[in-house]
Amino acid sequence: MYRIAPHPEYQIVAGLIGDKQVLVFPLGRAFLILRFTRDGLLLDSTEQSIPEPASAAEFRTEWLASQGFKSHPVSVRRFYLPEINLGIKQVPDSMRVAIEQPERFHPAELEEIYKGITGWIDDGLFVLCWNEDYYVDAKGRVVSS
Repeated sequence: MYRIAPHPEYQIVAGLIGDKQVLVFPLGRAFLILRFTRDGLLLDSTEQSIPEPASAAEFRTEWLASQGFKSHPVSVRRFYLPEINLGIKQVPDSMRVAIEQPERFHPAELEEIYKGITGWIDDGLFVLCWNEDYYVDAKGRVVSS
């Protein structure tokens, strides 16, 4: 399971609506709502349009409040929506290359990369992809982007 906390500074909204965990991401004049079970399985994704001339942030806040939204960290399983490049990766692409194509690296370099991968996983770090890669720690906080 991957924990994701709310991050207003990155426009990542996390919380609960009823018995579902939700993640909300901006999409221009709309926002995307991902709903997950309590066990972290992705149920569905829906897009909510923002009417003109409403402020996107204000409309999103009001809409979420009308749904009974409560801001809260969520714990989800790995998912990926390729059509919008949104999802979770266990390790950054730079580390994944070493796993998938070890022949590209000198053995000593590969050993160091594998140590880094082990440390990354042991520390509970993961990558949240959304327009860019956000490195997230075990508490669900974005630690780098």
